Amino acid sequence: MKQKIMPLHAGSLFEPIVRISQKMGWVFKLIVILQLFSFQLHAQTLSPSQIRGRILSPDGTPLQGASVIIAGTKTGSTTDEEGRFSISVPNNRKVTLEVSSVGFATKTLNPGSQTDITITLEKSIAGLDDVVVIGYGTARKKDVTGSVATVSSKRLMDKPVVNLGQALENKVAGVQVISNGAGVPGSQPMVRIRGTNSINSNNEPLYVVDGVVGVGNPLSTLNPNDILSLDVLKDASATAIYGARGANGVIIITTKRGKSGKPQLDYNGSASLNVMQRHLYTMTSDQLMYTYMQAMANGNKYGTVNPGKDFRPTGSGTSFSEMPALFKQVPTGSYVIPLIGKDGKSYAPIYNTNWESLIFRPSVSTDQSLAIRGGNENAKYSMSLGYTDQNGLMKQSFFRRYTGRLTSDFKVSKWLNVSTSLSFIKSKQTNRDGDIPRSTAEVWSILPVKYPTDANQLIGNTYVGGRWGTNQDFNVGEQWFNVLYRRQENIGFNHIGQVTGSFTTTANITKDLTFKSDFSIDYNAYKQDSYSGQLYGSTGSASVNTQTNMYWQNENYFNYNKRIGTDHNLSAVLGLSWSQLRYQNNGASNSIFLSDFYGYSNLGAGAAVRPGVSSADGSSALNSYFGRINYSYKDKYLFTLTGREDGSSKFGSNNKYGFFPSAGVAWRVSQENFMKNVTALSNLKLRGSWGRTGNQEIGSYVTQSYISTANVVLGGTSFTGLYPSSVANNDLKWETTEQYDAGLEFGILHDRVNLSFDYYHKLTSNMLLQVPLPLSMTSGSVTQNYGKVQNAGFEFTLNTRNIETKNLSWTSTITATNNVNKVVQLGPTGAPIYAQTGAGNGTSALIIGQPIGSFFGLTRLGVFSTEETSLAARYGLKPGDLKFLDRNNDGKIDLLTDGDVMGNAFPHWLIGFNNSFTYKNFDVGVDIQIVQGVSKAFVHESAEDRQLVSGGLNSSLDAWRPDHQNTMVAQFRPGNGGAYYQSYPDTHMMYDASFIRGANAVIGYTIPDKSVQKWGLSRFRVYLSTQNFFLRTKAAGYDPEGSSLDKQFALVPNTDKYQYPVPTVFSFGVNTSF
Repeated sequence: MKQKIMPLHAGSLFEPIVRISQKMGWVFKLIVILQLFSFQLHAQTLSPSQIRGRILSPDGTPLQGASVIIAGTKTGSTTDEEGRFSISVPNNRKVTLEVSSVGFATKTLNPGSQTDITITLEKSIAGLDDVVVIGYGTARKKDVTGSVATVSSKRLMDKPVVNLGQALENKVAGVQVISNGAGVPGSQPMVRIRGTNSINSNNEPLYVVDGVVGVGNPLSTLNPNDILSLDVLKDASATAIYGARGANGVIIITTKRGKSGKPQLDYNGSASLNVMQRHLYTMTSDQLMYTYMQAMANGNKYGTVNPGKDFRPTGSGTSFSEMPALFKQVPTGSYVIPLIGKDGKSYAPIYNTNWESLIFRPSVSTDQSLAIRGGNENAKYSMSLGYTDQNGLMKQSFFRRYTGRLTSDFKVSKWLNVSTSLSFIKSKQTNRDGDIPRSTAEVWSILPVKYPTDANQLIGNTYVGGRWGTNQDFNVGEQWFNVLYRRQENIGFNHIGQVTGSFTTTANITKDLTFKSDFSIDYNAYKQDSYSGQLYGSTGSASVNTQTNMYWQNENYFNYNKRIGTDHNLSAVLGLSWSQLRYQNNGASNSIFLSDFYGYSNLGAGAAVRPGVSSADGSSALNSYFGRINYSYKDKYLFTLTGREDGSSKFGSNNKYGFFPSAGVAWRVSQENFMKNVTALSNLKLRGSWGRTGNQEIGSYVTQSYISTANVVLGGTSFTGLYPSSVANNDLKWETTEQYDAGLEFGILHDRVNLSFDYYHKLTSNMLLQVPLPLSMTSGSVTQNYGKVQNAGFEFTLNTRNIETKNLSWTSTITATNNVNKVVQLGPTGAPIYAQTGAGNGTSALIIGQPIGSFFGLTRLGVFSTEETSLAARYGLKPGDLKFLDRNNDGKIDLLTDGDVMGNAFPHWLIGFNNSFTYKNFDVGVDIQIVQGVSKAFVHESAEDRQLVSGGLNSSLDAWRPDHQNTMVAQFRPGNGGAYYQSYPDTHMMYDASFIRGANAVIGYTIPDKSVQKWGLSRFRVYLSTQNFFLRTKAAGYDPEGSSLDKQFALVPNTDKYQYPVPTVFSFGVNTSF
């Protein structure tokens, strides 16, 4: 069936906005009205006393996004692409301006009577005066006692990216970004901050976008071009302010907003070419026929050959001479493999199809972003639009996303400010790509895509002219449909519509005390459509599933900041919060379709006896009280105390509330008098912290008794029955993570070299586990607090300013992370927990003393040799069969009793190496990614162990022979034609997946200001970049990182059963401002 791709029309694009406006009524309308009102306020006349100017770096480069504020007030401005700003000041001009920019030292000055000034900032890699977001407030980096890392928009967007995860990769020590879906367009990566904390709860960090806590889908739906900065909170001192949601770390995202000055229009666009980097090497038709003939010759050694699948003259199957659609007659002895038909003549395959080359091809992706920002001192506004069209290497595989964002900031009066934001997202992603990568290796290479229509297209007595080629045409193994046939017949899409809005008021009660109140909403609508067409032998099946999530929050808090004398500085936060999430799921499915005409659009057209129907709804709520105190003495001795009390509806009646405290201290040694003469040392800071955070990311009703449904056959008739599947537990507690952190920060040579080092130790207790109940009581399970997991490690970041002259600069950044994970306690008995234990899986195990993500399996020793006949017979096997380690020496091979840990899916080391160069108007950047000490399960049992069950990789040719016995591949035999075969999760499928990758390289050129100003522009930059431009690894498969679509496991990410290939990307882009 030909795939129909419907255009995304305006109605569908704004449908989520209409829905949310109906649900939220006056709140949504007020936000929209204020957004529009901001454009009107911008027309107001600027204050008559204006100071204009320009902020430059030491080499004269304009600094965009630099902050200029009047000291002691909240009045300020930010610079545009040309580094220009405009700020209103009192008529008497008795003010002090504070000028700051990320990566530069803060500068203060009194402008006096000047109306147009130029200010040059000195570089400071340490960025001690940089402002970082720490949760419900901000602080200077030098005043922070916790472990916090900041990534600027420039660093995030140093390459064209589709999602935030790609932008964050290789940027922050302690943060691992795993492309779990490999090269699937629109796939959402997995992010881990300082390891994996939990077994059954969510391990993803908490995302806070412009104050909205827990925004849905930020990695895949947020437009990276809208991001101003990103702050990663890693230790408990920083994350405890988020209490029950902070155990996995917090990522705070601040988006771009309006600014004072003339309107500025920014356009960023790129076009990318995606090409295959690595390949799977499957059997050619010659290699396949060699395998077939060898397997049939050995078949009776390992069983009894099925005569119907023996196409040799001695068999009763369809002979080569009786398959003119697949085999052609050739002169005797002219073909390397003796394929003799029943007519006694020689034959050879007609086709030699490389399925990989037919389904994967170079593709082109584009990304466009347009934004306008402007305003004055009383009203600022911004509006941005984005469109992403990412096309995968696989045919008809794509991700398309539309984004929009509106922000406004009003100075209503001297004491009152109002801010609003509104964003919408609409995306569409193909979702029926899963089986196709595997089919590239499973389908016989001797098949055509489609047979011609001449009269000679016969297989036995069956005419196949015009049909798609499938494995049953050479009927010796399983049925696999060729990739183009499957691509045409399998159709499916994931749709996401999301609207997020916030309304915030800030009251300046005194110059030291402010009160902020916000009301925010996040509405998400998901729809998954899927149709599997009438592939030969099937009747078609379709499903439609929908889900809506409605989240709202109301947060109210005071911020106090007071300088007491010259030695004391005190700041505090005190607040309370309410939030609620409501969700609803509906699903329907059907099968036995008479035609492909409707696809998933008319489920009623299916004729299944019992179509599938499902539904669920529910809600959860959180009520919180939080506070933080920061105290600084002489800017040298820093103290932080934080506490949050969370009450969650998810937990039992006896443990609804939990308290999460933390404390942090720091000593700025470099500020001590005894360090004044150490001129080489520009910064030295020691810090330490302790705290507890929680994890509430479980189901809404796990503490309650559940009744589940099951189908029961009575008297030949199927009935739906009910049974108790879980037992209530009113004593269920929070998972709690206790963390210690010790850090060191120092800079030397006027901050030309800066190092940040952290050691941390985390222990997660009261893990939430499903404990099976005794069958004597009831079926099902109960959720209980059993288990502990430990993470410990260290991370460091080294920044160096290697060269800095007027025309040339070179800076380097190295990040390194080492994390050691260990299961400390597990369940009431401590027994291991196994997952995916069957053949064809990457079996994993949770075992005390071993890390989460441990692969488990047998140790493959090789193949029994002819000299080991008696040893093989002990196991009922023969020379040529696989040989495994019998750990308990009981004469039997069993996965669970003879298996052992054989690798881990999470690495020991993560290292990033970035170099940035500028020469006059040229800029160059190179990112290298190093991952060491990680394993990957490449599940190729269908390619080697299950010989002739389906196609296969050419590594099968290393099979055992009497003259080739030192191998890991068993002797050829017809695995689906009467012979037995062995297949277990074992060490043969494990690879060292350590790698060195050229993550990104870019070269750009910014056209000089004088030239672009003639064109009516303020900035114009062009660039070329490449991603994934080289890869060194011992791992098999398309990529050493990621999983196949049917093996997406949060605890074991590196499981590959023919994953989607990861491309090398070449991009051309433009950044321009008007």
